[in-house]
Parts: sequence; structure tokens; C-alpha cells
Amino acid sequence: MASEASFTSARSIGPVAMASSEVLSLSLKIVQLDDVERFLEEHGFSLEKWYKLGLRLGLHKNTLDTIECKCCHDLSRCLIECLAAWLKRADSVNLKGGATWDSLSDAVRAVNEIAVADEIDSKKCPHRHAITSTFNTNSHLFNPLRIFRVLQKEGIIAEGVLANVEISAERKKCEFLLDALKKIINCSS
Repeated sequence: MASEASFTSARSIGPVAMASSEVLSLSLKIVQLDDVERFLEEHGFSLEKWYKLGLRLGLHKNTLDTIECKCCHDLSRCLIECLAAWLKRADSVNLKGGATWDSLSDAVRAVNEIAVADEIDSKKCPHRHAITSTFNTNSHLFNPLRIFRVLQKEGIIAEGVLANVEISAERKKCEFLLDALKKIINCSS
């Protein structure tokens, strides 16, 4: 049986399968600017929403105004500079979740670019997509064991975790699952 002590660090997350490089890859870096910008472009993000996106990502108005002036109102350049500032964690970016695909998805969704946010979730945030699809198909049910099975199927958690959960008492099972899910979600922020 797995114990709470097995959840020792954000890098190992105990029995949850996540290598150090995978944890680090959740946090985006400035060298990934082209990847992020290209992804948004390929999935139809509206350039006109760059300013609002910047605000939702945690950039301050003064920063965005400076970007707008610097780029002579060229929307494509404004978006690139906005994303660069976000990836460099300017202003209050860390308070809004840092530079991660998850926080980008949240911000894109907040500016009503739902289809683009869904693409980010499905292609860049497999843990979020797995959980969301589980809840969307069974929104009237809360079944942590089913969520864990989906996460295991997606390769997000190790096979041993589910076996440990299944042998636990019913009450402990839910507590263990909820605790593990919180750690998975918090790790990606």
C-alpha cells in the first residue's frame, strides 16, 4: 500500500510517473517562443486579442503599452513580444501560473479563444485533457478511480499507483486519489 510519505518531492511525485525532464518541460522557456507563437498561429489565435491575452497572462498595462509602441501597432510583432515577455516571466506572470501551457490555455480561454485553448489542452496538456474529458463525459459522477485509470491509460501516472489504490480501503482510496491528483495538477502550474 502506498503511503503519503511516498509523495516526497515535486520532481518524483512518489509513485506518479514523471521524470525530472518532464516536470521541467512543463515550464516554458524563452527558447520556446517560436514553438508557442507557431502553435497559436496554426490554431487560429486572433492577433487582435494579443493585448487582452497579455493581461490574462500577468503582464502589466505599461508593459503592453510599451510593446504596442515598440512594434508600431504590428499585431503579429505585438503578439510575439507579448509572448516573449510572458516567457521571461515579466511583471506578474508567476502570480498567474507562470509560463506553462496550462496558464496559456487558461489565458487563451479567458479571451474567448475556446477552440485554440482546447487544442492547447489536447496537444500540450495531456493531464488536463484527460481529466477534462473524463468529467465532460460523466459530469454527474465523481469517480476518482476512473480519473486515475484515464491518467494511467494516457501514460501520465505509473501502473503501480492504480494497484496500490485498488487495494486501499474505500475511504482511503478517495483521499489517496484526490491527494495524488492535486499533486499532479499543482506540479504543472
